Amino acid sequence: MIRLTQLVGQRVLTREGSQLVGAVHRVLLDPGRGMIIAAQLQAPVGGHSILDWAIVESVGRDGVVVSEARTREPEGEREHQLIDGRLELFGKSVLTEDGTALGEIEDIELDEVSGRVVRLHLPGQVLPLGRFVAVGPDVVIIAAPTASSAAASAR
Repeated sequence: MIRLTQLVGQRVLTREGSQLVGAVHRVLLDPGRGMIIAAQLQAPVGGHSILDWAIVESVGRDGVVVSEARTREPEGEREHQLIDGRLELFGKSVLTEDGTALGEIEDIELDEVSGRVVRLHLPGQVLPLGRFVAVGPDVVIIAAPTASSAAASAR
């Protein structure tokens, strides 16, 4: 597992030739799948671009390896919100779908192979993530934790 705080700032390199593509700046989540689908990169010579997560081959503690040096301009409203910082995850309030406020995101734990979000780190608690309901500019809404997962996060 890797935390988002460890992923941000990591260099993105190609497997063949070790070409520097950029550095991870922010990630875009697909709420329905609870996975990273793209990353906003800070390019080596300035500017920002979008990297589709599907070309990521591996994520380590010191870098992200991709199959090719392929980035693109942002497309659609969600990717423009990402670039503008409106989908920044750190510090975003988390609510359950029944409207219970849980706190603000301090970190997110990811499965480095699949890009799936596994846990949310909030002040004083770590929540196993069943599923996202929505990730928006104002809040993140998650499925209400079950009694067993809430008890596990309190330990």
